[in-house]
Amino acid sequence: MLSLLLLIGCTPNEFTAAKRSYEQAKSTQQLIPLTVSLKQLAHFKPELYLAELTTANSANIKFQLAKKYLEQKNYYQAFMSSHDSNLMIDSVESKHILKEAGRVLLPFAKAYANIKKSSKLLPSSLFNLLIDHQSIPADKWNLIELNHLFAQLNESRNILIISINEINSIDMSSLGSLSEQVVSWKSDISNQVQYYQQAQEYLSELARFKCASALNVSNLKLAEQTSSILLVFRSKKIKKAIKPFFNQAKIEYAACKQLIENISLVSTFSGYKIHSSWFPNWRKVESSILEPVEPISAYPLQVKQRGQQLQSYLIEPEISKPTALENIHDVNGFSSHYGSIVNLIDKLKVHR
Repeated sequence: MLSLLLLIGCTPNEFTAAKRSYEQAKSTQQLIPLTVSLKQLAHFKPELYLAELTTANSANIKFQLAKKYLEQKNYYQAFMSSHDSNLMIDSVESKHILKEAGRVLLPFAKAYANIKKSSKLLPSSLFNLLIDHQSIPADKWNLIELNHLFAQLNESRNILIISINEINSIDMSSLGSLSEQVVSWKSDISNQVQYYQQAQEYLSELARFKCASALNVSNLKLAEQTSSILLVFRSKKIKKAIKPFFNQAKIEYAACKQLIENISLVSTFSGYKIHSSWFPNWRKVESSILEPVEPISAYPLQVKQRGQQLQSYLIEPEISKPTALENIHDVNGFSSHYGSIVNLIDKLKVHR
């Protein structure tokens, strides 16, 4: 044995020292001292240490690359390279870079967690739910369910905005090759935020369309009824004579009145009991049809004018299914579109 050690240029003391350094590096998880000691040990016993040396060299190459990326503030590449290094050999050096780079990239994991939370708040068939309301009469809308849906849309929208802010907190220049995918991801999230707002606006506009249609019918009917009364009754009895017609119109419109007031309050995005900006004008048009003022003789003559005031509400709204919906909330869709981000987030969870 002694002659073999001397033959390969390694004394027993050198081998013992290398073995001691190796064991020390292993126990303290220090990659660089481990690599140095393995070079000496593999020189003496390649059959025992050469494979481990090869792994250590590969891990060291990845670590040195991660170190270089970290110096360049390319935190994404630094994190991924140090992860690869740590996967080969668990070391304090790679863990240090994982921790430093991971701290910068952690908002991605927070953003993704918020997006998953947002998706769980809403019904899975949101688009179908919106379309279903087209065929539901205004007096059959469930206000409790409607308020709940608006609250869900508000909360989901706000959570997604928080996700965007999390992503914006990361400097794009620190993401290297990932930046392009992140820009696309953020765009999809922004589109989803807009879609939630559009969903609320759609329901609001649809409610106004349905109720404006009801008001339009009442406007024509009441004008005709008032004209008939004006031909029969004297001025002192006209107001009393038309009252039953207007009372009946108010009864028929009551559900719409409640729906409009409710949807005006829940669609302000503020969370406070504040009416929407369109509500005062709506109330004015509504009142002009259902609350006739003196002289009553002018009411039938103003039927076209009142009808014109309703025109802007008599355009049936439309809404399209968002193309980015499956990219954001569907796990498989998200993974297929943003595989590199998913890969990073999974690794961030491991090294958190």
